[in-house]
Amino acid sequence: MVNASLVQTWSSDDLSAVPKFALYSGLNMYEVPNYDYGPYIPPIETIEMELPENLYAAKWNATNIGIIGIECPEFPSEPQHYDALETLRMEDCGLTEFAWGKSTAPNLERLFIGNNRIKELPSLPAALQTIDLSGNLLKAVPPSLKDLKNLTSVHLRHNPLGNIDAKAFPAPMSGYLILKNTSMTRMPLNLNRLTELSELSLSYNNLGDNFDVSKLPPALTTLEIAYCGLTKLPKFAKESTLDMLDISGNAIAVEEYAKLPATITQLTLENAGLKRIPPVSSGLKLAIVLELANNPIERIEAGDIPDSVRKLVLNNTSLTTTDIAYTALPLGLTTVNITFSQLEEIPEYLLIANTQKQILNLAHNKIKTINRTTALRVYLQYNEIEEYDDAAAYAKLLDLSFNKLRSFKTSGADDLKVLVLRGNNLITVPDSLISLRNLQVLDLRDNPITNYVPSPQEWDFFQRVPVVMMDASQLRSNCKDIVQFKENVICNPEGSLEPASSSSDESDPDPPVRLTNGSSGSSVSTVAIALILIGVALLVVIAGFMWYLRRKRLALSKPNTTDVTTESSVRSENEDIMLWNDEELLRHRVDPKLLQVERLLAGGTYGEVFLATYEGQRVVIKRLKDRDSSRAEIQQFVSEIKMMATFRFPKIVRFVGVVWTKESDIGVLTEYMENGDLRAYLDKNKQQARDGWTVGKLRIALDIAEALVYLHSLDPPMVHRDLKSRNVLLDKDMTACLSDFGTTRAADESSTMTTEVGTALWMAPEVLSGQRYDQSADIYSLGVILSELDTHELPFQGDDRLESMGTSEGTFIMGLVGSGSLRVKFLLSCPPDIVKLGTQCTDPDPAGRPSTLEAAYTLRTLLRQQMQPTSSRNSATSTHLDSSADTADPCYIPTILYTL
Repeated sequence: MVNASLVQTWSSDDLSAVPKFALYSGLNMYEVPNYDYGPYIPPIETIEMELPENLYAAKWNATNIGIIGIECPEFPSEPQHYDALETLRMEDCGLTEFAWGKSTAPNLERLFIGNNRIKELPSLPAALQTIDLSGNLLKAVPPSLKDLKNLTSVHLRHNPLGNIDAKAFPAPMSGYLILKNTSMTRMPLNLNRLTELSELSLSYNNLGDNFDVSKLPPALTTLEIAYCGLTKLPKFAKESTLDMLDISGNAIAVEEYAKLPATITQLTLENAGLKRIPPVSSGLKLAIVLELANNPIERIEAGDIPDSVRKLVLNNTSLTTTDIAYTALPLGLTTVNITFSQLEEIPEYLLIANTQKQILNLAHNKIKTINRTTALRVYLQYNEIEEYDDAAAYAKLLDLSFNKLRSFKTSGADDLKVLVLRGNNLITVPDSLISLRNLQVLDLRDNPITNYVPSPQEWDFFQRVPVVMMDASQLRSNCKDIVQFKENVICNPEGSLEPASSSSDESDPDPPVRLTNGSSGSSVSTVAIALILIGVALLVVIAGFMWYLRRKRLALSKPNTTDVTTESSVRSENEDIMLWNDEELLRHRVDPKLLQVERLLAGGTYGEVFLATYEGQRVVIKRLKDRDSSRAEIQQFVSEIKMMATFRFPKIVRFVGVVWTKESDIGVLTEYMENGDLRAYLDKNKQQARDGWTVGKLRIALDIAEALVYLHSLDPPMVHRDLKSRNVLLDKDMTACLSDFGTTRAADESSTMTTEVGTALWMAPEVLSGQRYDQSADIYSLGVILSELDTHELPFQGDDRLESMGTSEGTFIMGLVGSGSLRVKFLLSCPPDIVKLGTQCTDPDPAGRPSTLEAAYTLRTLLRQQMQPTSSRNSATSTHLDSSADTADPCYIPTILYTL
């Protein structure tokens, strides 16, 4: 097995003795032991690798060969023979044709040539049993398949096949047939002739009312008909053999699900608009898996979920703990996934140890405390937990990242292998960590730990843990005696802690850092300490005097506050100083009495957004969620408001004003965007992904690019740093505007431009890895959004090779992105120019990405090419992404801006 990201040349004089070999393009994740699972995921683009000249000409005796994510060498014109070959993988390797014939590998049983650009196939070996042709350019089922009498399984996902006849497949097929997203508008003809077929996927084909359950193969056990435009439940036969059914993303009334076949053990009903659990409890007595992700479920009553269910998925709900009846969750559950909801605590019924939970995933809730759980893998990231005291003693993996942890205690869980404490409020490394004897991975990044030097016992512990992730800023490293600590350096815990710049080395302008066992650095002179204290005292006195002068000078300019006497009675002196003496804020302050708040629109980790009316116009108010926010948090929000007030551009959400009665309730007013955010819009219109790149999509992409042109053209240039589809808002005319500038910074602020900000799925590799970055990080995010506009899916979703990884494996997905091994994907129907631009924008190397001007120029050129004649430009504006009508562009920028 050869990794091309580490070995660029592979040579071999004799391959005849090699029984198996695989060449692949890169590592799949962090270099950690395989404590769970982590399948290798090759990138879209191939990696160049120098291969042996005799690679194809060699006399192979190998039974298994794989070339994955590497440019496949051209196949020789002379006939070749590989009699021993049983499995061949040539995936993501740039193939435009597959020149192997019947006799090339006569005993070949498994052929995987997905994600290439193959348009047709030759005759194939008669021994072939499984073939994967997904992600190619086939416009018809290869004629040679029907003659393969041993063929059991065929994968044709993401090929523009159109409507087909099942006579193209051998009738005895007994495995799977995957026809997902193949541009069908009706079921394949003669499908029921495949009498032995056990698994069938027709998802993401607009079948609508053309779906006829009576035409299905009679022996099916697995059926996927997700996002097929169904409006009613198919009339399955009572004697159905179905075991697994995915019917997600269809507009079927909730009551109809009571008619599902009783034989089903796994039901997937994601994104179906359900507000309550469908009535399946009485019918599905054998159900083991119930997946209801991305449904706005509001309440779960006792008896809603069949007692037989062992795996439950309920992501993206509005559920609080009190919305779940005490006995609503079956005692036998082994996998529970209720994420992105409003749980305040772990439902008590889940903690009854009737059956040990394999996975307990309650990430992205509002949980404040943890009761004891016996679950083996516990995911509680993005909650509000402040203390942990050995509550998951049996866990092998525990993720408590991005909570509010101030303390962490464990008595020595022998099974714990992965511990993630990133993004909490820990001010030192917890003492009890050294009791974790089998820990493999520890993540302590983004905690306010400073000047850390481990004790001898902690140092021994860290030497035993293969992966320890800490920020360089958390470690003390300004000593003469330093050592390597994983990816950083640290003062030697077993040596001297003498500062590197001690007085003994004043004669040397650049003293070397060296190892020493001496004790000369054990103290700093008393005189030096005294001078430091005197200096600090003087600074305090000077700062106080300057504050007094400023206070006196601005006192006369303070506005009349008689209108808010009630509120001002609770304002402190410090609050007055910060807001009422800020002349820039006062210029934009609106009268709170003129505001009428209507309702809450959205709430995040740190902020809330309300719909309101101000002077007859609908506006949005954004304010901090926590009324006890720290001064630093409030100051950061104020900085965002001031920045927004300076923007004057139609593709950036319009600033209206700022409002406050006291410091903690300050809010910013912006224009109201009727069509919400782009991510929500794409989720609502998933069926339109197959409609291609219309004028509406191109306009949205261009709007985003032009907003970046504006930001990057300011002096100094501004980097948004959190560009994602949820921060792109759409008005009533579907004009896209950027919002949320809480992390936006000037490109020359070097101290802030290596900080990991933004939302991980949209973040450039250099941001994820903590390297310095610039405006090109925004361009990467633009490329990710182009992929979303094309597929209507979240980044990196909808890939067969990732579908086995749940939301809990997001850390590893980000590891792949950070290493440049995982790239966003586009549909085969996506225009080549969009694929090219999106691929360039998401180049792992920032230098390989286009400039903002280049990206905008490309998008405007594509928009012009697709524009209809002038006579149609006065037609009514469409509010859908599939709009084919062109309208007057309210955000038009002269083309001269893009003259390169």
